[in-house]
Amino acid sequence: MRSLFTLAVVAAAVNLSAGMISAQEPAAAGQRMVYMPEDYESLRARIDQLEANQRYSAPIVTAAPSQEGAYVQYDNVIVTPFLSTNSAFPTQDADGNIGNYGFNFDMTYSPRLEIGYMAPTSNIGFRARYWHFQTESTTGPANDTNGLIASDAIGVAAGATIQDVDSITAVVYDLRMDVLDLEATRVFGNSTFAAGIRTAWMGQKYNLNSDSGQLYTTLDAAAAGPTFAYEWRSRDVWTDGLHWLANVRGSLLYGRKDVDSIGPDADYNYNEQSLISNVEAQLGLEYRHTGGFFARAALEAQYWGNVGNATNHNTGSGDDTGDDEFVGGILDDDLGFLGMVFSVGYMW
Repeated sequence: MRSLFTLAVVAAAVNLSAGMISAQEPAAAGQRMVYMPEDYESLRARIDQLEANQRYSAPIVTAAPSQEGAYVQYDNVIVTPFLSTNSAFPTQDADGNIGNYGFNFDMTYSPRLEIGYMAPTSNIGFRARYWHFQTESTTGPANDTNGLIASDAIGVAAGATIQDVDSITAVVYDLRMDVLDLEATRVFGNSTFAAGIRTAWMGQKYNLNSDSGQLYTTLDAAAAGPTFAYEWRSRDVWTDGLHWLANVRGSLLYGRKDVDSIGPDADYNYNEQSLISNVEAQLGLEYRHTGGFFARAALEAQYWGNVGNATNHNTGSGDDTGDDEFVGGILDDDLGFLGMVFSVGYMW
């Protein structure tokens, strides 16, 4: 009896040990582990913590701001004109050498207005832009006292001629330009393409006053033709809404140039039909959000080829001056502008 009791106790201990060992072994293949609720919540918490430790902050990349809707833009253009032949009046040193004395041009303010619309669904739009520029420069005198006309009298030919000039009191040059662009636009991402028609009107006046009389020359040009433009905006830099801006434009215009020159010795009139080429570029920064106020500041350069130059003239001693080479020079010279532009606008 006592042996049977002992045997039963040993068997119970063996069964208890086997159950404890099986509880610690992983589930056999194909069997599903069953967790108690408190174990499941603990496991979820550990997984969430591991995922949090693996996360990182990727750099935020923002696209260029949308340009959808109607807008108006006002440009404050501040540029200096450059003439390919800058000749206010002829000079002559003590040895009889003939030279040219040029005009000094300052930076000049001019307004430019642009209005446009960009469809929100097709990214196709249109814009119109008008620029008016006018400047004037005065120089002189030139005479034996200041050494600019040192000895013999000189002659000046600007189409018309003026002979035997011993002193020049003043010379005035006036330049006026009006430019109108009508364009269709298309936006692709950060780029805007435009194509349309450019019309340009230019007027130049040259007035020389001397002891031998007055020499007055006007040169007027009017031309129109195709224009193409490309504009690029970068993604935001430094702060939200601020980005780099660059654009370039090219035009090929065809039109008429008229020269009218009046002098005490002879008058001169001439006109021709010809091509005028034009290239413009801007590089700067723009601040813009989607809709609302925007502003930009940029460097601006313009080149106008074959527009002519009312200051271009021939010089010579006494009556040797003529106008044989004048026509080619005055009608074929180039013009440029260099400066900056500050713009403000609103889009809605």
